[in-house]
Amino acid sequence: MKRTFRAAPSAYVVLVGLLSVPAFIWIFGLLRGLPFDIEFAVAVLAAPLAFSAWLVAFRLEISEEAITYRSLFGGVRMATVADIQSIGAARTAPGSKSPLQLEVRLRNGTAFTVNVKPFPREATVMLLGKGPNNVLHATREDARA
Repeated sequence: MKRTFRAAPSAYVVLVGLLSVPAFIWIFGLLRGLPFDIEFAVAVLAAPLAFSAWLVAFRLEISEEAITYRSLFGGVRMATVADIQSIGAARTAPGSKSPLQLEVRLRNGTAFTVNVKPFPREATVMLLGKGPNNVLHATREDARA
């Protein structure tokens, strides 16, 4: 069974929502008589739109045979489960020790990093389950924290 994960709604709320506050204030100002300024409009709308495009680009597909990860700047990375040597935390959150990025190390000596911050927690746990169990036991517990 193949599961496809995209950026979680909470990622949109946090990033795009917070960056939209200046746009909402500006719109409120327009309604109260503030003159329209095209340069300011572009400035307050560019950040939420850019982060929306960044979040839309994230996709993580996990199946019994392979994992495929896509990001805006990293392109598409794919690895078959048989080629995976290990999956472990590349970067963790300071307080909770939950993984923010996972490193997928392949048997041929290469590796790639998966940014798991925008995905739902279920995606992290499922991805950790694709590596050898003896390597991932402690990291899997971190993902639940």
